[in-house]
Amino acid sequence: MSLFRGWPSAAQQVSLWLGGWLAKGTPKLARLRQIVTAGLLVSLVAVNVTSYLPVRVGGMQRLFGMSRSNHRPFQTKDLDGTLVIVHPRNHWSEYGTLVTLGPPFSDADLLLVHANGPGVDARLQETFPDRRILHYYPAEGGSFYRQRQWDRGRGYPDSQIPGIA
Repeated sequence: MSLFRGWPSAAQQVSLWLGGWLAKGTPKLARLRQIVTAGLLVSLVAVNVTSYLPVRVGGMQRLFGMSRSNHRPFQTKDLDGTLVIVHPRNHWSEYGTLVTLGPPFSDADLLLVHANGPGVDARLQETFPDRRILHYYPAEGGSFYRQRQWDRGRGYPDSQIPGIA
């Protein structure tokens, strides 16, 4: 039944008629209409599942750049007891994909924080004096730095951490 009017819509009337619920007729004709309706419904669902759904789900892979491949730099290094400040370059999702690496989603002793400026970084160092603090730039793809990338002034090789990068 239509929610806005007292009468069912045309599509609802046709489906009710095909199902044998609207018009009374012989029981054999009503049963045949129910079988045809059920077959039509099953075939429409099958077409949806086999053709439309895979295209839609496939289009969601790496949606907003999110992928498990973003976890690889963290899984290949020993970062227990580390606070990592993530500096997304393009979009928040560069940080968002990494959130599952820390508590409460993981048992690892790794804390991830979104970069919010040098003042916040200094407060983080005061708040967590016992943790190693590293900076991570997702656009760089796997390198961790001890200080902000632009604070060094000269390039990246001098600021990379030996044994970690």
